[in-house]
Amino acid sequence: MNRPKILYLSRNVEKYSAAMYQQDVINEFKQQTTVECYGPGFPNFNPNDTLNQVLTKLGSDLDLIVIGHAWLNDTEGRVVDPQSSIKLNQTTLPKFAILNKEYTNLTAKLNYFIQAGVDVIFSHHHEIDRYRSATGIECVFWPFAFDGRRYLEFRGNKTIDLAFSGILQNQNILAMQSDIRVRIMKKIFYCIGDVPLQKKSAYRNMAIVFNPIARSRVSYCLAAALRKRQYLDIDRYLMLQQSAKVVLNTLSPLGLISPRYFESMASKSVVFCESSDIYKNIFPEGVMVSFNPDLSDFEERLMSLLTAPEELENISARAYELVVKEHTWECRIKSFIQKYTLNRCGYL
Repeated sequence: MNRPKILYLSRNVEKYSAAMYQQDVINEFKQQTTVECYGPGFPNFNPNDTLNQVLTKLGSDLDLIVIGHAWLNDTEGRVVDPQSSIKLNQTTLPKFAILNKEYTNLTAKLNYFIQAGVDVIFSHHHEIDRYRSATGIECVFWPFAFDGRRYLEFRGNKTIDLAFSGILQNQNILAMQSDIRVRIMKKIFYCIGDVPLQKKSAYRNMAIVFNPIARSRVSYCLAAALRKRQYLDIDRYLMLQQSAKVVLNTLSPLGLISPRYFESMASKSVVFCESSDIYKNIFPEGVMVSFNPDLSDFEERLMSLLTAPEELENISARAYELVVKEHTWECRIKSFIQKYTLNRCGYL
């Protein structure tokens, strides 16, 4: 089969450092298909284009239209369609959509997919039956993954016992994200607001890097003033992951399993996370270490892990083997293309 030619609708996210997975997906599509990206920030973009004008620009031999992560408006209550002059229901080309940030503007996004005549919705969230029921459209559970080209060259020495870098808690009420990262920080550190100042005695001898993004602007500014928060570009983030024996991971909004889990495993670091049945949707037993969400065994589990180097190595090796085989973006895009092939042949 020839490489399918795809129109990929998205904002240009090359410089969007907050969510690398969006660009990772585009990069992998470019490896496996012929992709024409269209949207704000791309050279061929015109906010007044109609669908016919877009298709004329790209040629008449397109095989598939993909609504990418960054096409629809994520802001709750805002108009979801970024360009109403592009009416996707006016073409018979197959249309696949990637549902992003299911915790905000969800109803509008699903209605957009219905009106656009989308054939298949791909979601990183495990509750795909909910989206199928709301739209009548085939939905595929399509977990996050990691970029193999970036992570599989191991460069870090394991000099850090425990690492975390990221948002403490999403403040969107619809995200329903727990405060577990905040509680963990306050269990390990003496804090002012969301700023960790000094390790408590039980953790004093551990090499811990805790780099949180505070919930409030006051704490954010205080962390910057005290140099308790560092901006990590891709290389520094990668080095932190690869230098850690254990990486703290907790569930994202709506219980999403974020790319960080896969990135940690690909870095040969042990994932340390709160226990949840949600993991069973993706991970087998024995590839991560969990603690109770009430943190009653957090310290004990962490201490036990760090004093058992052979166990650390065995867990990280199993996890590494798993994600390299099953959870790269290369694997995800292959499954995406396979779905397109089945759809084209009438087997969807």
